[in-house]
Order: sequence, then C-alpha cells, then structure tokens
Amino acid sequence: MKPKLHPVLPESFLRGDQGIRRLFPDARKEMQSYVRASGIFPITHTVVMRQSLAEREPWAAAGMTRLFREAQDRWETFVNADPKHPMFPDAVFFLEEQRAAYGAHPWAQGLAPNRKVIETFVRYAHEQGYIPRRPGLEELFVKDAMSM
Repeated sequence: MKPKLHPVLPESFLRGDQGIRRLFPDARKEMQSYVRASGIFPITHTVVMRQSLAEREPWAAAGMTRLFREAQDRWETFVNADPKHPMFPDAVFFLEEQRAAYGAHPWAQGLAPNRKVIETFVRYAHEQGYIPRRPGLEELFVKDAMSM
C-alpha cells in the first residue's frame, strides 16, 4: 500500500484501524522538537485578497486583520478564564504544556512575528519551482496591514 499524508485525521484513523498510523510514533514530541530547533511554528492558514481589491478598498486588509486579532483575543480570554472551557478533563495541563512548548501566543498574526516562517516558505517555494522568483515579503502584504 502506498503511504498517504493527510492534513485532517481520516475516519479510519479515528476508528483505530491498524492499517493506518502516524509517521512518527510521538508526533507531538517531534513537532515540539521541530519548533524548538527551527524557531518556526508552522502557519496553517492565511487570508488572501486580490491586489485590485486592496487598491480599491484600502481599509479592507487592515479591517480584516483587526477583526481576526479581536476574535483571537476573545478566544484566548475565554480559554484562559477557565481551563474547563475547552471541555477536556486535563485541559489545564494541556494549556500549560502548550504555553511551555510554543509560547503564550503561538498563532501570531501579521508579518513581523511570522517573518522567519514566511521567508522560509517563500524560499522553499522558489527552490522547488513553485514561484519564478523570491519576492520581498513587503510585496506580499498590504502596507496598512503589515504593521498591525
């Protein structure tokens, strides 16, 4: 059988099918080691807009950035207010472990806190032939949203 990578846990894995397993026996430890060694916390989502929209509606990028940050702040406040909010019996220990491994705000938003990650991503994309050149990061972000 040919190995497959899945970004979301397949049903067969969740059912405990013995024919599917994680690549690493202790995947959590591997991720934490990778973050410590590289200084990179992998980005899993981005928000993208057409340049024409950013030019036509210059407030949009900064407004979306502000709203995403506000939503994140509200979620963090909610979770940190009571460790039972995530509804896991050992949530308090899990949250402590996550903070120790990734810092207080691993899901940092914007260019400044993610510069190293994005530079690495752009370098890999260029080296692997996905993009013809390595653009400066300032070319990839709307100016008004970069400093937020």
